Amino acid sequence: MIPASEKESTMPLVGEAVASGARKSEACRTLGISPRTLERWENGSIDDTRKGAVKRVSRKLAQHEYQEILDVACEPRFKDLTPHEIVPVLAEEGRYIASESTFYRALRRESLLNHRSGRRPKSGCGKPPELLATGPNQVWSWDITWRAPSSQQCQGRHN
Repeated sequence: MIPASEKESTMPLVGEAVASGARKSEACRTLGISPRTLERWENGSIDDTRKGAVKRVSRKLAQHEYQEILDVACEPRFKDLTPHEIVPVLAEEGRYIASESTFYRALRRESLLNHRSGRRPKSGCGKPPELLATGPNQVWSWDITWRAPSSQQCQGRHN
């Protein structure tokens, strides 16, 4: 990844090399860039537009705004509510912190969408205690799976 300041200083160097008789592709190879990359830079596209590249977002929330969203969502009165329910309550109070989607984005980033209270809800029932039989007729079990009756059994019942 080449910083923008170095990109602007690289273009004249390649121009000098080409003017001195070097091939553009060789000059680019020496600098570690492709000729197509140099063309993009010359046409004014110096910013990195690749997927996943670090970008400067102009409307990005400041850290204190982001923290305010988390603090409000984790207040005791809002800890059991979704952002879909929090934003209208704040609007009724005359407070606008962020949009519903921004609330969702901030809570998802911190893994707070599911549960925000201090303790976790009780989980489902666990395994039943294991029983150990030391003799006959001490532990009984049954199979509760349902078996569809065969067609012969059904005919006999309805007659």
